[in-house]
Amino acid sequence: MQINDGTGRGYVAKVTQDNRLATEALEASSQASRNGKAYTVAGIPAAGVTSTGGVMLLLINDSQTDSILIDQVTVSGDSTKLVFWERSGYTVGTIADADVASSNALNTTYPDNNSVSAYIWDGSNHGIGGLSGTTDVLGAYTLSTTPLNVNHGGNLIIGPGKNYAVHLDNNSGGAQDAAITVKYFMAAV
Repeated sequence: MQINDGTGRGYVAKVTQDNRLATEALEASSQASRNGKAYTVAGIPAAGVTSTGGVMLLLINDSQTDSILIDQVTVSGDSTKLVFWERSGYTVGTIADADVASSNALNTTYPDNNSVSAYIWDGSNHGIGGLSGTTDVLGAYTLSTTPLNVNHGGNLIIGPGKNYAVHLDNNSGGAQDAAITVKYFMAAV
């Protein structure tokens, strides 16, 4: 049996021998990965995170049309009591105290993302410099175990011209090494 779409374009739906409609359902991030629009940015700040803390990872959406849809953020440290904030809305001046990070395509047959600027703290001063203004706090977490995975499923959306930051500080005393991975995809929203 076949179901025609009625437009004359030849589109049909497959029906199984049990008269069930055959479908393919993919998560938005999986579909984006298949289309070469899913990326990951990962980094380990160059120095240990102290109690002063600061922005350790920054994404700036340079696209004029597509939004960044944050899928998953993973933060880990070498002990517990690492405090993690997700923030957006910084006024971005001249970036300082940061190394450029890569937005690597999860589907390696496609190029890396050049429409997102990514930075990781280089260990100087207290986090990435050149950021100011009041920010929106999009999430706040204290690691009691490590690593912490925050699954947004693409529901955290950073529009064109906007930014997203991972801000960390250490409540356990001393300096704590940390690692950050942000998985995201791009889409016109």
